[in-house]
Amino acid sequence: MNHQDAIIELSRWTVDEQIYMDFIRLAKHDLSAEEFEAKWKDHLGRVSYALHPKDNSFLIESDFVLNTNDVAILKAARYSPLFWHQHDFYEIVYVLNGRCDINFDDEQLHLKRGDFLMLAPRYSHQIGINDDETIALNIIIRSSTLLDIFLNAIRDKTLISRFLLSHTYGGRDFKYLLFHTNDDSTIQNYVLDIYIELKESDEYSNRIATSLITILFTQVVRRYSETADMPVMHRMNSENAAVIMNYIIDHYADCTLESISDYLHFSTQYTSRFIKSAIGLSFSGLLTEIRLQKAKNLLVSTPMKIDDISEHLGYANTETLIRVFKRMIGVTPSAYRREYNALHSGEPFIR
Repeated sequence: MNHQDAIIELSRWTVDEQIYMDFIRLAKHDLSAEEFEAKWKDHLGRVSYALHPKDNSFLIESDFVLNTNDVAILKAARYSPLFWHQHDFYEIVYVLNGRCDINFDDEQLHLKRGDFLMLAPRYSHQIGINDDETIALNIIIRSSTLLDIFLNAIRDKTLISRFLLSHTYGGRDFKYLLFHTNDDSTIQNYVLDIYIELKESDEYSNRIATSLITILFTQVVRRYSETADMPVMHRMNSENAAVIMNYIIDHYADCTLESISDYLHFSTQYTSRFIKSAIGLSFSGLLTEIRLQKAKNLLVSTPMKIDDISEHLGYANTETLIRVFKRMIGVTPSAYRREYNALHSGEPFIR
């Protein structure tokens, strides 16, 4: 499948979309209830929820991303009924063609071709597509994978780091970032490459798709981070917040509140208050979260022993890492590694 084939496939009307369209015709009395029922009697079960969606739905990552994958890419259905929902993962909406609307309780965004929208977790919203020509894609990336991309691969010092790290580490800073990529074929082609790769669905697809996601984000950051849109009230102090988080990422083994303050030429009291205000966590809480994210990455991507990981992270002893890891993650580091390996091998995991 090439890019053009992918666009043709995405342009086709799915059964769900045809049902939604007929549901609108039914409401307008352009189609009788008898005709609607006769036409779709073999399919209504699969979309009965969507035809009468429940507001305030909470969607979870595992409903969309397979256990063996880190990425999912789904076509947003045209004419799907609007309903308020939120989720526990970051969602990217990319408009391949046409336009779509994103509604929040206090704001509406009108997305056009090439718009690349990052939605934060736990913000209620609606997505509406009300024309035949629009193709919009929902890209869902496992939260741990997305954070790892920015901690270990992109390492940018712009507002996008603050956006991701703030929400991941307990804050609720701003609900979206919007990049206007317009007709940028490079961005479009990477999105289509991810779609095509996940359609392959072989033993290499997830690794290739994850690598493509990293490149896609790198290109978006390189080309559009300086012109990204976000809620206006949150532009202040984003640079200092990103600098602080990147400093901790660089010095997680020996970082202290005093060392950050010296680096920024701030007082320790001001730095402490700033971190709490801008990121939503205390300095010690943020340092712990970054160390744990590093620990999770090392556990699943290296054969390092737990003792060595503990020393690498700057813990005085291994028992401290184990205790903190279990309190924050819910399992010990060893159990976390076993669970990850079992999920990605397809074997059952018994805790």
